[in-house]
Amino acid sequence: MSTRGFCRIIQSIAIIIGLSYTVWASDVENLDIDFTSNPRLLPYQMTSLRHTDWGMSRLGVRNEMQVYYPQRPGSDSVLIVHVFNRRQNLANPAIVSYNTLERVLDHDPIYVTFFTYTFYHDSRAGERAIAAACYRNDSAFVARIIPGEDQYDLIFLATGTDHNGDDEWTPGFSMPLVEDYDYDGREEVFVYLGPGRDLEPRVLYCLDMEDQRIEWSLPVAPHVNAKDLLSCRDSINPEVVFTCYNVWNGVSDENFSDHYCYLARVNNRGEVVYNRIISEEHGGRGLWPAEVEGQFYLFHALPLISSEDSLFLPPSRYQLSKIDRDCALLKTIDVGHKMIDLWLSDYQQDGTLDVYTLYSNG
Repeated sequence: MSTRGFCRIIQSIAIIIGLSYTVWASDVENLDIDFTSNPRLLPYQMTSLRHTDWGMSRLGVRNEMQVYYPQRPGSDSVLIVHVFNRRQNLANPAIVSYNTLERVLDHDPIYVTFFTYTFYHDSRAGERAIAAACYRNDSAFVARIIPGEDQYDLIFLATGTDHNGDDEWTPGFSMPLVEDYDYDGREEVFVYLGPGRDLEPRVLYCLDMEDQRIEWSLPVAPHVNAKDLLSCRDSINPEVVFTCYNVWNGVSDENFSDHYCYLARVNNRGEVVYNRIISEEHGGRGLWPAEVEGQFYLFHALPLISSEDSLFLPPSRYQLSKIDRDCALLKTIDVGHKMIDLWLSDYQQDGTLDVYTLYSNG
């Protein structure tokens, strides 16, 4: 133990009988603890925390450590998946690592740069597998990785071009939904590719991971972030509904401009069947599942406005609406602040789910 001076130690009492001691000190800068000591003889409890800090030597991975539940028949084991990139400027592979709390079980090297990843159920493998958004040089992919198999498959998404002048195309990804939204017996993985200031491409993908193919893709100029996209839960007419974030980079496509936030609905052929502007300011949108399946809570700063009426937008008015799977308004209230999250809970334990929100006022 080091301090700013032994003069700052107020009192130290050692009790030989009982093999214990107590120290009072102030302004302690560092305290070195011997983790081999018997915790029963110490006046505190110990928890061992292990931390790795690569600084700027590696590009970070979103949610780089996640808990993996195999869902394999006859197995209740739980693993930790750790995904990390190679050191920059070295020709080493990125790594997908499977771990228990005590040891590493397996390493899968892949020559890509990972951005984020998620899990899905792979019926062919009979367990959960990894879908990892990644890129190599000027191309974006999603990798299909089966735990325990020393191989992987890459689903090609798109090729990009440097627009910001750094001589490198750097894509960004979100993976907002994993669900069998079309009730075909397979979980689809939804991926949004949006490279930010490199401008393009900006595309929403619906992927069949098992057949390693793109079921459909849709250009979406404003970004579709995590939690922005939900299934309509309709087996007769499978669709997804999403909101998107306006980044104001001056990018537009056939259906969207990144100057606005939208509420949109897309069918299982990747066709936009509903599209409304819900905000012109950053972050004026939010979408959450409601108590009833097929209904949603929508936060919006503008009334639902068609693109044809975008030249005559009214002032922002923060509102929370309940909508159905057809995006019809069921009820609307004024909330007065910009909402950033919403959830349902029975905190009062009266048998009723209540709506709780977080909001920001700057």
